[in-house]
Amino acid sequence: MKDGRGLLAIKNNPSDTGEYIGQIKNGARDGKGIMLYEDQVGKLSGKKYNGTWSQGKRDGFGSLTNDGILVYKGTWKNDNEVLGKG
Repeated sequence: MKDGRGLLAIKNNPSDTGEYIGQIKNGARDGKGIMLYEDQVGKLSGKKYNGTWSQGKRDGFGSLTNDGILVYKGTWKNDNEVLGKG
């Protein structure tokens, strides 16, 4: 799927591997979506990002949890935490 809303299997690098459900633009995560991360053996790890994306990177407002525990909630820019709690 190039544009719209759907499911993507992400396998960019060991820290950015898992399942993405949300808006897609030009084949990348872009807009609102949820990323469920996998561990190094390919099983869902319990780590989840729920928020906005731009060109495949976390960008805008979002929250990162690990096994339901809040790790960071706030603003992201170019996949990095910018301003928030965590």
